[in-house]
Amino acid sequence: MNKLFLSLILSILCGCASTITPNHVVSNVAAIDTSTPSNYGLNDNGFIGYRQIDGKWYGIITENKRKEINDPKSGLIAKYQIQFKSAHPGVWLMPNDGLIPWIDPYGNHLWAVDLTMLGYYMNLEQWKRDQKPGDSLWIKTLEAL
Repeated sequence: MNKLFLSLILSILCGCASTITPNHVVSNVAAIDTSTPSNYGLNDNGFIGYRQIDGKWYGIITENKRKEINDPKSGLIAKYQIQFKSAHPGVWLMPNDGLIPWIDPYGNHLWAVDLTMLGYYMNLEQWKRDQKPGDSLWIKTLEAL
């Protein structure tokens, strides 16, 4: 009885102590953006391509990509705004900076991003892919002072 109890306690302690944690999965394939119009295929992660509009070049993105960048609580600008300001002095990103609504020849409602802002957004995307931690509460508090 004593050996049975001891082995039961030992197996419970060993079983609970060795939690299996899976490795982080990093995909080499672009995510599917369900807001991408069928005219463009699905494997584009929200970026459609480049387009010249009124003589100026723009990057074209979907509504979901715009939300991913601009969401006030979980968007990339909200997550990295202060770190971005440190990395790019004189640039303070605000939601919808450089974005204009655009309707493509198929009638799809998309967003055109000027190339300067597109470069900034690509910087934020890279930080997200690198799993860079967002602005800490400490940094946000210091910035507010």
